[in-house]
Amino acid sequence: MRRVLWCVLFTIMMLICTVVSIVTVYGTQGVSGYEVDLVNDSSGVFLTRKGTDTLYVKKIAPEGNEYKYTFENSIVASCIYDNRIYVLYDSSQQTGISYIEQFQNGASKDKIMLINLKHPTATQMSVDEKGNFYIINNKSRVEIYSKNGVYQNTLSDTFYSITPLSGKTYALNNNGIFSLSADGFEKLGARKDNFFIYRISDNYLGDRGGNVYKIKNSVQNILNTGNETTVSCGETENYLVSFGKNSLNAYDKESGELIDSVPLEYTPKAVSAYNNKVVTLNVDKGDYSVETKNEKIFDNSETTQNAHNTETSSSVSLKFEKFKPQGKYIYVPKGTTYSQFKKSVTYSGYKLNFGEKKSGNIGTGGKVTFSTNTKKKKFTFIVLGDVTGEGNVNTRDIDSIFAHLLNSSKLKNEYKKAADLNGDGKISNADLVLTVRSYEK
Repeated sequence: MRRVLWCVLFTIMMLICTVVSIVTVYGTQGVSGYEVDLVNDSSGVFLTRKGTDTLYVKKIAPEGNEYKYTFENSIVASCIYDNRIYVLYDSSQQTGISYIEQFQNGASKDKIMLINLKHPTATQMSVDEKGNFYIINNKSRVEIYSKNGVYQNTLSDTFYSITPLSGKTYALNNNGIFSLSADGFEKLGARKDNFFIYRISDNYLGDRGGNVYKIKNSVQNILNTGNETTVSCGETENYLVSFGKNSLNAYDKESGELIDSVPLEYTPKAVSAYNNKVVTLNVDKGDYSVETKNEKIFDNSETTQNAHNTETSSSVSLKFEKFKPQGKYIYVPKGTTYSQFKKSVTYSGYKLNFGEKKSGNIGTGGKVTFSTNTKKKKFTFIVLGDVTGEGNVNTRDIDSIFAHLLNSSKLKNEYKKAADLNGDGKISNADLVLTVRSYEK
């Protein structure tokens, strides 16, 4: 009897341990007294919980690692870049001295750096690809330290926010958005009213007002997500993804126009993305939970609507009889005219708009929008082999694909998809040969 009782007790203990383990690594956790946020990085998405002297980090990725770090004194700032976690905290030993600790893949302390801040109070931190650290002090100046902790420079303009992005540090002040370096800074865009910027991906920044900025040679504001506290947005292969009330929203990456919405049972606190997975953070009654969804949920939304090639309600019907959407794209053969496409679609209750070009052959990059008072479905045309958007296949297309293969001029977005004639997901010599054959016909 005693042996049976011990077995029962042992089994119960094992179940308790198992439940605790699952809750700790994958399940819901209390957030009382902590700041909770999703941090996007090129290596994945990180969930961080920051207390006074403790930092919890969970990598939202297949490995699902979770780390807990406790520091000797209060945390001043932290950032994540290139799968490394950087934490700046005050030393309890000396006034004006702070430590920067670096962690990678949840390993123990990889490097401990002692720096003597020119001003004892700091608010934010960033790092560049060379390992230089950028720290905003209490005078809103950016102090720069080498990866060895040696002071290098102070950028005297007043900066309110900094974030690491693509190996650089971006900053915001009253005059605009800037790219920082150890030698100075370069203005990239105009100032907005919201004084904090956040990394979305290697191509996009966001601010506290919910604005999303596309990063090229300059900074272009393309979208406002409507989330007015902290911008919460992620980039997948085909979409920018944010959230609304009880919904996930997909936006066009070039124009910022809403493409599709998917219902949720809750309104997320934050949304991010990695490897075409959409990550949502739900916070309810002092607990949080994380959920991941594939970006194909947006394509599936279209697929469900078009399961019988139709979308119907009492007054609205959209039916693709010949050329069917694939996500936000519609593939049409070369030589297809706008008039032919229009005749191939039934769109009762919708307005059809081709944009500026409404006649002649459809070319790669052309647009079509179906809209009602409450719905808008926008698609981009792709003509295989037409990578110049001229509506045919000619020597310029051949030259463009050849230049792409030589890395002298890269094709992007729908033009890159138009160059993949064999449909294997990459551009190769085989696609070049097929383009030549298409031109010869």
